[in-house]
Amino acid sequence: MKRFDFVHAKNKLDFKKFSRNCEYQEVISYYDIIAKLIKNDIDGTKPNEYVVNSYIRKKIIKAVTESADILYALRSLDIETIDAIKSLVMDSYDGEIEYKLIIIDSKKNNIDIEEDFYSRFTEIVFVEND
Repeated sequence: MKRFDFVHAKNKLDFKKFSRNCEYQEVISYYDIIAKLIKNDIDGTKPNEYVVNSYIRKKIIKAVTESADILYALRSLDIETIDAIKSLVMDSYDGEIEYKLIIIDSKKNNIDIEEDFYSRFTEIVFVEND
């Protein structure tokens, strides 16, 4: 069974702290993708959202076909985004997938989870960074 974990952190540093202490075969981070695309741009400009989303899509498809444990950094807790990613994953892989939502520093950042989220995940975990 594949494991696809979504992680929501308010900033890049919190996500990096969390991801360093975990073992995943593939880590997909919006923050890292933006940094890589800016670095590879001749002018060093931030790419438009279409380019970023295309790159993320390719990474997700590759990860789902090649890796058993995948960590994906969410910029926001948006149901439409989560559903779109899950749909892409299901279109790319026919086997069973366990989805988990990990929320970092939910108390400090006053994050409230809507009821709709609970039905979309096998488990929702709240982690507090030190």
